[in-house]
Amino acid sequence: MRYFIIIFSFFCFIFASCQRTPTIKNNNDDGESAAKITPSQDSTFDFASIKAKVDFQSPKESSDFKLGLRIQNNKKIWISATGPLGIEGLRATLREDSIFIINRIEKKYTESSFDTLSRLLNFEVDYSMLQGIFLAEMPLKDFDTTRKNVVDNQILIKQKLKYINIDNYLNPIHKKLEKLFLLDTRTGHRLEINYQNYKAYNKIWFPEEATILVSYIDKNTRKPAKTTINIRYQNVIFTHDKLAFPFSVPNSYRQKK
Repeated sequence: MRYFIIIFSFFCFIFASCQRTPTIKNNNDDGESAAKITPSQDSTFDFASIKAKVDFQSPKESSDFKLGLRIQNNKKIWISATGPLGIEGLRATLREDSIFIINRIEKKYTESSFDTLSRLLNFEVDYSMLQGIFLAEMPLKDFDTTRKNVVDNQILIKQKLKYINIDNYLNPIHKKLEKLFLLDTRTGHRLEINYQNYKAYNKIWFPEEATILVSYIDKNTRKPAKTTINIRYQNVIFTHDKLAFPFSVPNSYRQKK
């Protein structure tokens, strides 16, 4: 069940990867319309509870599992991954300054920080980026308004952070992401996320499905490879009622350095 660790690492690595070259319309009407769009940043909830079924396909692994996700807005993310037999393989808690992961299969735990993760990846990753990805919002909140355009009835906002090119495609009605493309200009690694079939939950728009495609060069074979993750969301709840974030490390577990 190594894929539990792979899927979590993937979400942390999400900014080291994808993009295509779109056809951009640059007439004045489109520019003026785009400039009026403000990307969604939901602040109308305190807590979120989301369940999902995940299909993970890579050149070396093929797995299905269930994912439980709880969010305290702008403060904490709780993740639980459960295998086909109902056995929890991974539990994680992410805060603004810390990352804790329990690997129940290996009976180990990891304590880290986003600073440590950023150094390992050679790329700046923080809590707000990951929460944005989970909630289908732009991962980087700041952008140049002159880099907004209308493309195929979607608002395209282009960003660049160091060597990562980012294309955000927003729905013009609810302003949530419909597509996200990232390109690592050093390696050519590409990431594409498509958010599909939005529904309103307590006036907060959220997709029913998401498809993630990562294109990269395999470190061992040095050949092009792809990993695909299909996510089907269920039981989505946005609320002001406090949720529990159960997380405790058994005394018998060893810390993984």
